[in-house]
Amino acid sequence: MSRRAVPHFTIGGVIGAGCSVLIRDFLRLLAIGLAVAVPVGLVLAVAILEGPFEAGGAVIRVAPEPGVDIGAILYWLAVALLFLAGYAAALTALTHGALQALGGEPVGIGVSLRVAIRTLPKAFGAILVYCLVAGILLVAVVWCIVALSTELSVAWRLPDFIDYGKLARNGGIGLVGLVLLLLFMIASWVFVPALAVEGAGPIRCFRRSFALTKGRRWKVLAIVVLLAVVSVGSSLLTGQIQQAGAVDLGAWLDYALTGLQTALGVTISAAGYQRLRAEKEGGADLAQVFD
Repeated sequence: MSRRAVPHFTIGGVIGAGCSVLIRDFLRLLAIGLAVAVPVGLVLAVAILEGPFEAGGAVIRVAPEPGVDIGAILYWLAVALLFLAGYAAALTALTHGALQALGGEPVGIGVSLRVAIRTLPKAFGAILVYCLVAGILLVAVVWCIVALSTELSVAWRLPDFIDYGKLARNGGIGLVGLVLLLLFMIASWVFVPALAVEGAGPIRCFRRSFALTKGRRWKVLAIVVLLAVVSVGSSLLTGQIQQAGAVDLGAWLDYALTGLQTALGVTISAAGYQRLRAEKEGGADLAQVFD
């Protein structure tokens, strides 16, 4: 790979580099995404249509058998794991392609797909770890918010029965859970590039991300918040379109914008990884990343 200087990590620089790559190499990155999404999507569609629950329009009619259907639970768990595997492969392939573009090289569709296939077990394991940790923290936060809102509702109607200890406990646990969730998301921001490029395992990729983002996490937080604002804005836009009566148009636009936001998040994360690694490890050139 050719030698190319890597600028320092700045919020505007990282976002600009990610957007530039997405615009310049949009068609090749789209081809990479579709090469993974189409076959996985077809398999998922068949699995859903042929599953133990029969889908009818927007309503899912549950089989009338009494009791817990263990077979159905295992079936849908397998479908969910298949979705995660496809998502992991798509992220890995897109990240590798984005880093090629950032290094001044043509995006190799076949090379990126081969990397995704070769690292799929590690990527799948890493995505599972991420979902488990983030999911546990998110559930704790939501549980505390629900409990806190319930206590506040009771206190509003019956002020003499306020349990300040329970309010403080639920509020404190929820706040700690939210801080831990944000810290985990920020610290693990570049775990996919570390996995795709360095071949790091499901645990080591997080260690690499934690090390690379250390000292730059406020800037990473700003980037994550900006991407979240874009996501919320697009959701509000498509929601307004659907409420105006153009339901199908809003739905298709929502799918398109979701895919575009995913690709943008990948390219910006790749640009962040490129610059963080250059700063941390003294590399002035992206070729080192692919050694």
